[in-house]
Amino acid sequence: YMVGFFACLCADLIAVPLFPPRGTKHNLRLEAIAQDCAPNAALYSSRRVAHRHESIADQPALAALKFICSDGVDIADGRHWTPVAASADSVAFLQY
Repeated sequence: YMVGFFACLCADLIAVPLFPPRGTKHNLRLEAIAQDCAPNAALYSSRRVAHRHESIADQPALAALKFICSDGVDIADGRHWTPVAASADSVAFLQY
């Protein structure tokens, strides 16, 4: 969680921390949040992505997400990173 959160800060992205999809009732809430904030991707661990609930296919905003296994990202890709100039007005995360 913390690695993903700080990665979002360093990438100048707004983190939206949520519990992963579990069942259809919970997925309706996630779908509403995804429609509201229009995310491009979701960070997962390789352990969790294997258990991703199949019902997200029925939720268009969730099914459209790119799922990234945060523990599978090549650290060498960080060589292309450049520091971001954050300010006191920068949004760190959205909490639903």
